Amino acid sequence: QLLLGSSSFPLAIDHLPAPRPPAQPIRPSSARQSQRGVQGRNSKRRVQSATGTPCQATYTLSPQQKKLLQRMQEKKERLTKEAEQRKREEDELKKQENEQAFKAWLMKK
Repeated sequence: QLLLGSSSFPLAIDHLPAPRPPAQPIRPSSARQSQRGVQGRNSKRRVQSATGTPCQATYTLSPQQKKLLQRMQEKKERLTKEAEQRKREEDELKKQENEQAFKAWLMKK
């Protein structure tokens, strides 16, 4: 008998049944040589998106939806440009203030 750790359950290794593998395992081999040639001949296994054919959408946008989407994109671009312009103006203002403070500091010396 073998005692494991602080467990109070002794394990008798002599009496444990050992699992046996099946007599003839029927498992597909992932490295079969015969599959390599099949892939080149069978083009139907390729996904449709990889064949280069244009994808047919299941729905299309109505003209109103297209206009709305375009307006939303234009608004987003305009807001982005305005934010960039504000940031540039703020940076320029900070730069001028720093230069004035530096000149005032130089004059005091």
